[in-house]
Amino acid sequence: MTGAVVNVNLDILKQNLYKIKSSINNENIKILAVVKANGYGHGADQVAKCLEEEVDYFGVGLLEEGIELRKEGIKKPILVMGPSWNFKELHDNNLTMTINAISQYEELLSWCKKNNCKMKIHLKVNTGMNRFGIDGNEAYKFITLYDEQFTILEGVFSHFAATYKSKKGVVVKQRERFEKIIKVFKENNFTLLYHIANGENAIDYVECRYNMVRLGNCLYGPCNTKKQIGLEKIATTRGKIISISQVNKNEYIGYGQDYKANENLIVGVVPIGFYDGYGISKERVGIRFKSLMYNTVKDILKGLIRKKSNIYLNGYPLKVIGRPNMQFTMVALPYKDINIGDEVEIKISPIFIRKSLKREYYGGLKI
Repeated sequence: MTGAVVNVNLDILKQNLYKIKSSINNENIKILAVVKANGYGHGADQVAKCLEEEVDYFGVGLLEEGIELRKEGIKKPILVMGPSWNFKELHDNNLTMTINAISQYEELLSWCKKNNCKMKIHLKVNTGMNRFGIDGNEAYKFITLYDEQFTILEGVFSHFAATYKSKKGVVVKQRERFEKIIKVFKENNFTLLYHIANGENAIDYVECRYNMVRLGNCLYGPCNTKKQIGLEKIATTRGKIISISQVNKNEYIGYGQDYKANENLIVGVVPIGFYDGYGISKERVGIRFKSLMYNTVKDILKGLIRKKSNIYLNGYPLKVIGRPNMQFTMVALPYKDINIGDEVEIKISPIFIRKSLKREYYGGLKI
């Protein structure tokens, strides 16, 4: 192995699912496993194959992600949660479409009538996230337009903007709006799947579970919940030291000559860089003034306090020195008895790691 590798433990993935199911403790609630963004960086195909017998639905963000799962042999229903107007690809790959706007549904109906076919759909309603979905007052218009000869409405859903733990008021308000939408469809004799809860809210907030929940973050590791149920991260990223050199005091290290050694150093090189998704700063666009001030102070303090490392050798944090390169990162080694080939752990979420970086899988026990 030359480059870094993401090791994914499918046994822990299944154990996390089992723990969430036990917490929900209701066999009548269906489970949709979210595998968008390459399964949150863990590999959508392998995650889906591992969980297919244990869940009722899969959810993806983009049409292309759904098509890839079908190519990998996934048979379970797949909900494409993002907007798509490629009705032919959705239909031909037996994907369930999300209706995000009345105009989109009208176009779909026209296409289905022209091609004499039927499409499975879920309707998304906007309850406060303000990203996708029809407004609540458009539910009546949708019902008026709904044509069961050409479309099969399987569910109605929305998306929480926060977790019950972090912003209870926001979540409660969104649920109340969603309840009003549900009432409209029930009064019009629809029997549907209703889902708004992600994993965090499904664990903490019983009232928002309805008859289906969408599990994303929580499948892959600990998440932001008030109730702790022992979820574990399913992946670790590892690499090996591929070079060791001596750098004298007052010499500069790396691109831009930004880092000056204040003592004699032993420098190791780890094979991961910004091409792999490591060391890329987050942009702060359009955030509130309060958040901007908070992050500015935080950045100043980071400059005063030794930056926390996320590369570890035998549990010891290695200081990153200089800028991460395209495929390599330099670290200060704490002692001489370290060799080329010694393994390091890189503590970075797989969602930030490019798909091109190798994933290795093991486990996948039956529950």
